[in-house]
Amino acid sequence: MIKKNTDIGILILRILVAGLLIFHGIGNLLNGYEFIKGMMAQSGLPEFMAYAAFIGEIIAPICILIGYKERLTSLFVVLTMLIAILTTHANEIFALNQF
Repeated sequence: MIKKNTDIGILILRILVAGLLIFHGIGNLLNGYEFIKGMMAQSGLPEFMAYAAFIGEIIAPICILIGYKERLTSLFVVLTMLIAILTTHANEIFALNQF
């Protein structure tokens, strides 16, 4: 019988996803959030939501890494990514193209 190490698998996923998201958030932080503010304004959302992207890309992944309220912070990350998809690729979601 094969012993399943689901805890180790979940730990690896948490480290990889949160780590990659932190690097992406740091890149946005170094380049400024003006681009994200512009996308929010273009989509009709308030510009202060760009700071929620900061929380969803840096603070929430750190909380996931250290194990603080993983489910709540994971939900915040998912909502952040859904808003990012809808603001950047809203017209391409159901479109067929060369890719």
